[in-house]
Amino acid sequence: MKSLLILLNDFTYKTDKVYNALRTADVAANNGTKVVVFLMGDSVYAARKNQKPPPDFPNLENMVVDLIEKSVDFKLCTTCVNSRGFEPKEGEVSSCFVGSKKDGLTPPDLIEGINMSTMPAFINLVSESEKVISF
Repeated sequence: MKSLLILLNDFTYKTDKVYNALRTADVAANNGTKVVVFLMGDSVYAARKNQKPPPDFPNLENMVVDLIEKSVDFKLCTTCVNSRGFEPKEGEVSSCFVGSKKDGLTPPDLIEGINMSTMPAFINLVSESEKVISF
């Protein structure tokens, strides 16, 4: 089976990069390719529930949910998530949540089916993937 790793770095609704990356993931998944999308930097906001896109812009949350239903695997950079104020839910212990910020997001604020990940795991994905695309 073919495999593709898509790395995203850009903010969700300020450019078309995340939108185009998700479109690419959709076409690849529809063609039988195993797709992993790794969200870094400001692209982690694509994993947030209850998005309110700007007028006349596609809802990236809906696109992510559709891709998860097609077995596309989404991974979130733990450092990037933490630096943007995501917080653990009560009783949760995870290396990706090593601090807190007032009014931070919690894991229930994330789209179901998206998993936290690490840089070592990202490097493994790079090694295992036949192709890697960065947006």
